[in-house]
Amino acid sequence: MEILLAIFILFIRLLYKFVWNSPDRIGRRGEKEVERILSKLPDSHYKVLNDVLIKIDGTSVQIDHIVISTYGIFVIETKNYSGWIIGKEMSREWTQCIYDFRHTFYNPIKQNHGHVSVLRSILGLSTDFFVPIVVFTDRAELKITSQSTVIYANELLETIKRYNTQILFDLETLLNKINSRIISDENARLLHKISVQNKVQRQENLRNSRLDEGKCPDCGNDLMVYHGKYGVFIGCCGYPYCQYSRNL
Repeated sequence: MEILLAIFILFIRLLYKFVWNSPDRIGRRGEKEVERILSKLPDSHYKVLNDVLIKIDGTSVQIDHIVISTYGIFVIETKNYSGWIIGKEMSREWTQCIYDFRHTFYNPIKQNHGHVSVLRSILGLSTDFFVPIVVFTDRAELKITSQSTVIYANELLETIKRYNTQILFDLETLLNKINSRIISDENARLLHKISVQNKVQRQENLRNSRLDEGKCPDCGNDLMVYHGKYGVFIGCCGYPYCQYSRNL
């Protein structure tokens, strides 16, 4: 009986670690939290779309949240990371730090700018009508250097409501244009996920190959040794256009 109980407890722990507490699940919980916050916006002035998979130019793009309003189109990328989040606006990657654990991920500002470009193409609007926002849940402690809007989830409504000048009028037309591109088929969603994973792996292989050749993993230019305020480090010769660096 004790052996069966021990096996059951082990099974529950593994289930929590690899299923309930998987990166996909954690990310989805963050998106659900932001979705609940956005549901508080009045329907009369705001149309909210969540977890949108859009078809464009033979491929697909997933956008966490789109808020179409008379005051602009808010394009929101949600991250549910814990620990310190360290990054700069122009860096290719940001870093998650939890004690000695470090994990790098693609700069969500750049990721969200890509989403804005997709929506601009679909809607035929200039960047002046879009407000890109990166949102972290309160699991994170942000240490970000950026002019772009990077905030905590509990600041989201206040941030959106700061925009109070009407610049858009026909919201239904805009909404219909986006809806006409939305993919709802679950098989298509699965294929999109696999495609993204393959793309990330190809990019990682390219970065590793460049590093092996003494090249910058971000842009392919030569790496050089620099002497800075905090010691010696390796950086890209393309600075300031490329800001890749690592300590020696």
